[in-house]
Amino acid sequence: MPESAKKIPRRSLKDALLLMARDDGSPVLAHGLPLDVAQTLLPQRLETNVLASLHDAGGDPNDLTHQKWGIVAPEGPLGDELLGHIRPLLRAREAEQQENALIYRVPPRMSTVQARAWGRQILLHRSHPQGPPRYLLLLGDLDQVPLELQLALNSECYVGRLAFPAGSGYAAYAAKVLHWERRVQRPAARMLFFTAHDATPATRLSYRELMAPTLQQCIEDHARGSFQAKEIIEVGDHSNWGCGPLLRQAAVPIPSTLLTLSHGIGAPRRGGWSSDEEQRRRQGSMSLGTESLEASHVEKRRFLPGGFWFNVSCFGAGTPSQSSYFPWLKRLQEEKLFNEPLETVLESLARKEPFVCALPQSVLANPEGPLAVIGHVDLAWTLAYCEKYGGHPSHFANALRLVMSGCRVGLAIHVLGRAAANLYADLGARLQEIEQARAWNLPPPAFPSLHLLWMTCNDLSGYVLLGDPAVQLPLRAPKAKPRTSRPPRQRKP
Repeated sequence: MPESAKKIPRRSLKDALLLMARDDGSPVLAHGLPLDVAQTLLPQRLETNVLASLHDAGGDPNDLTHQKWGIVAPEGPLGDELLGHIRPLLRAREAEQQENALIYRVPPRMSTVQARAWGRQILLHRSHPQGPPRYLLLLGDLDQVPLELQLALNSECYVGRLAFPAGSGYAAYAAKVLHWERRVQRPAARMLFFTAHDATPATRLSYRELMAPTLQQCIEDHARGSFQAKEIIEVGDHSNWGCGPLLRQAAVPIPSTLLTLSHGIGAPRRGGWSSDEEQRRRQGSMSLGTESLEASHVEKRRFLPGGFWFNVSCFGAGTPSQSSYFPWLKRLQEEKLFNEPLETVLESLARKEPFVCALPQSVLANPEGPLAVIGHVDLAWTLAYCEKYGGHPSHFANALRLVMSGCRVGLAIHVLGRAAANLYADLGARLQEIEQARAWNLPPPAFPSLHLLWMTCNDLSGYVLLGDPAVQLPLRAPKAKPRTSRPPRQRKP
């Protein structure tokens, strides 16, 4: 483990928030969330976005001829238009799977219950001999194809989304993917780790719990030959980090996977966002101390060409219209149960229409940008990788390992979706035992930290994939070892 991680005191908070105010560059909840306050959030009933496992397609998960690839598009003319923009990519996937792609149409709004019902209906529909497509590409922003549907499908399918403000973004992305799939491939990609060492409790804790152990694990696995990488680089350190070192490494013209850890930009403390347009343009940008990394900085700059970006921060992929945390935070504010101001958090969550973050949109539409991005669509806490409350850094390391080995990126988000589903099942079972004890007038079983387990479930399930889930790093398949020819054994007389 890097020496810098060992120096962080263990008394650090276990529930810090990776969100920075836009105007003054200070963490929105500077001292994190006290555990006694968090106990007020556990719902009486468990509502989950994840589906129970309904089928197993079998076969190689990377083989589209077995797993199939399909599209979920908006209803009406908008869906027709978006399908037209990605027609070359659609045709390429159909040729790869040797079968026409199924195209589903959905309304712009669904509740969690409706999304799960739709997903169950599709997953049970035997459209192919092997089952429905496991790779699903959603077309359109979060107010065009519901976010609830993507979150529900993450645990069962390999799901990605394309969302751009203009049709040219869809066409540019499709052209970029086909360009890299036709290029001469490399034997291995670079693995980059970047942390915004801004000395806040959230980033200090996250470096210790996520970045340092993941980096160390990848280095050890690489030495053993179980982690494929051209090189493993930690970009910057506690004394020398920022936008400059990050952009220089991201500009290297070699396919790379990048794991970043930072605060995401939220609403300004004074006056909030001036308009919906400003919030769409800036919320979810990376906070880098006295500077930030925004969409305008990377829309024309070489940034991870042919690579993959895993961004750990608040709103790094988008902002929902109905955050799981909003009702609870609103209650904390109204009942004065928390002594820190919550206006900035609530202002960041206050949305009539959800949207995909402009930063990943910009790099995905950039011909010299990555092929896919994983980020968060809500408040990102530190619980997803804190082992004490059900999270674990291995979920993130396993996702990186799959991508770096040349697997399709949909498998990486599926790792997080399945982890969230398992935690939801655990939480549901505990709540059911409590309810049964009450029904029989028995003492309820003691399950400490149920509220934090609920937060961990929500934190993990908030990560989504932006991009075609079927893309892969442009890596050359390893050569098969030649078989040694041996003469037949002579039978003894």
